Amino acid sequence: MRKRLKNTTVILYRDDQKVDSVTLTNGRYKLNLDTGHVYKVEFKKPQYVTKFIVLNTKEAPKKYNKNTKLKIDIGLFHQKDDLNVDFLKKEPIGYAHYDFVTDKMMWDEAYLQMMKGKIVRATLNYAKTKKY
Repeated sequence: MRKRLKNTTVILYRDDQKVDSVTLTNGRYKLNLDTGHVYKVEFKKPQYVTKFIVLNTKEAPKKYNKNTKLKIDIGLFHQKDDLNVDFLKKEPIGYAHYDFVTDKMMWDEAYLQMMKGKIVRATLNYAKTKKY
C-alpha cells in the first residue's frame, strides 16, 4: 500500500485493441490521449489482483486542453482465495471523461467512491471468514 507499482505490467487498449504493454521499473506510467477513443489501462502483477481504469475521450473536441494532468493512485493487493473481488475483472476501478465546463479530462469522483466502497465491503467480508 502506498508503494510505487514497480514490476507491474501496464497494458494499454484503445477502442478494445491492445496498443502497448510495458513493465514499470520506476512505478509511474504516463500517457498522452488522442480524442475520439476509449482507453483501457490495465495494471497487472503476479499474485496481485488486476485492476483497470477507463479513459473516455470520445466527447472531447479535437482542440481540448491536452495539457491536463489526470492523476490516479492505484494500489494493488495480494490475491487471496476467499477474497471475492471478481467485480474488478469487469468493472474499472476508475472512470474519466471529458468535462465541457472545465475543458479537461476529469475523474468521475462518485464512481471512484462507489468502487472504493465495494473493495472495502469485500475486504470486510473476507476478514469475517478468517478465524483468529
